Amino acid sequence: MRSAFYVSTGPLLIGSLNSTVVAGVACMRLQNPVFAVLAVLDIVLLCCRMAFLRRTRAPSGPIFATGLIWVSIQAATTWIVVFSGDIALTVIVLASALATIGGIISRNFAAPRYAMIQVMVLDLGFKIPFSLMHPEFIPLIAGQTIAFVLVNVGIINQHRTMTIRAIRGELDNRQMAVTDPLTGLLNRRGLEEAFDRMASPIEARALLYLDLDGFKQVNDRLGHAAGDVLLHEVGQRLRETVGADHTICRLGGDEFLVLLDRLDPLHTRSLAARIIATIAAPYRIEPGVLARVSVSVGAVCQCEPTEPLTTMMMSADRALYAAKAAGKGRCVVYEKIRPARMAG
Repeated sequence: MRSAFYVSTGPLLIGSLNSTVVAGVACMRLQNPVFAVLAVLDIVLLCCRMAFLRRTRAPSGPIFATGLIWVSIQAATTWIVVFSGDIALTVIVLASALATIGGIISRNFAAPRYAMIQVMVLDLGFKIPFSLMHPEFIPLIAGQTIAFVLVNVGIINQHRTMTIRAIRGELDNRQMAVTDPLTGLLNRRGLEEAFDRMASPIEARALLYLDLDGFKQVNDRLGHAAGDVLLHEVGQRLRETVGADHTICRLGGDEFLVLLDRLDPLHTRSLAARIIATIAAPYRIEPGVLARVSVSVGAVCQCEPTEPLTTMMMSADRALYAAKAAGKGRCVVYEKIRPARMAG
């Protein structure tokens, strides 16, 4: 929504061009130099607004203020034209104001109170002078104004609600695309994006490749529903053990990855040992039914900050294979020369 104010310059250019031309036409038709002044002010104001739009990190106050000044210039043009009594020119400025109101509602609905202030300034720029010239129509104009406000508030709120729903839906879809539905952990795509977002660390990152030992037996003995319960609980235990500072991913089946940011080999070994101990605790599948699994871990520390995730995964997978071959329920750290067994 914020981008509507800071990115979309097209409506500003078109709106300013329209109001400047209308003021120029009024100046030539009525021979009133005030319209020339208003046209010049419009052009100067447009330059200021475009300059403010380029400063996306600057306070938004000047942008909103210049927007209010711009509609005030249009309202002044309408006011003077209505008092002139020129019917043809009044129709032109009124059509211009109505078009501007439509643009304001469609563009500024993200700031509903601001949009309504702009709309009312334009609307009253016609209705006040008309009411002063024709007081007999004041009751009718008052009723129209109330209806006009209610309708525009409804339209603005509808636009805002639909946009919020669309944004939420996009965020939900985005979240679903990177999340494992069973455990709520990241999936592989989510892990890849998290890896790419990480700044190149001073100390190399580490990756733990986890594979549950005995999970197939749990599935065969208790059924897939019980296996799902166990996997969900494994995800919860990993969150509690690893913490929010690192990234956890369910790769698929009973395989998990833990991406550690700026963690040295000693702390990597310590964390892996805690994970092994945590996962080995019994799981209560349902009242009176317990299941046990262990976990084998392959670990790798990034050799270079530019080393890709796929390379780290292959190295961690080799270390995991060595952990399985060494008896399971343990961790092996991958090294370029030879795997080294890790405590745990």
